[in-house]
Amino acid sequence: MTTTKESPVRQCPACGAKITRPELSLCAYCGAPVGLLSKDEARQAGEESVTMRRLAKMADHKLYASAMAWDPPDSERVQAGRRSVRRGRLLFVVGLALAAALVAGTDAWGPGPALGLVGAGAMAVVGGLRALGGKKFVDEGSKLPVLKRPALVVDRRSETTIQGSRGLTVYTFTLEFADGSVGDFRFPGRGTSYDLMAAGATGMAYTRGAELLAFKPMRV
Repeated sequence: MTTTKESPVRQCPACGAKITRPELSLCAYCGAPVGLLSKDEARQAGEESVTMRRLAKMADHKLYASAMAWDPPDSERVQAGRRSVRRGRLLFVVGLALAAALVAGTDAWGPGPALGLVGAGAMAVVGGLRALGGKKFVDEGSKLPVLKRPALVVDRRSETTIQGSRGLTVYTFTLEFADGSVGDFRFPGRGTSYDLMAAGATGMAYTRGAELLAFKPMRV
């Protein structure tokens, strides 16, 4: 389907991301078709850039096959959610076990056993809520597919916030892909030992939604 001037697509129908390039056919964040121009129509309109032609050559790179086969680690948000699920489940089980032990081992109920039962029940409730909250993080962070695409780093910027006694730096990379789409992707800082990509670098980008999970440099 070709979008006319009377009915422009403003948002991706799959993930809701803002469409910034109305001549493209795929969303930069989830890869879903957005009902815009086809690749052939984009080429006919003269929209195939030097960068698009450059990135198209990455399929011939010796590292391309292994880069496509590699799966990146989950985002920090998803990993934190999974840790919360595990810890919450542990608290829930321990709380239930303590409550069951108190019920089975108490013949005469007084203030002490009753308070112990309340405490064990509270532990189980807190654990259950923590597990549910972690599962929500995991579900939200995993609902979009991981996309593996040749990309060029157009720009890099950062923002540092103070959390407690340390600073947390989050980078935003503007990436351009082989289909011409462009998007901004969040990438948490990983310390001074991690070699960050500079503007102009090319490689395989692993993205999920607006998060950059990993980037494997590949020169083309």
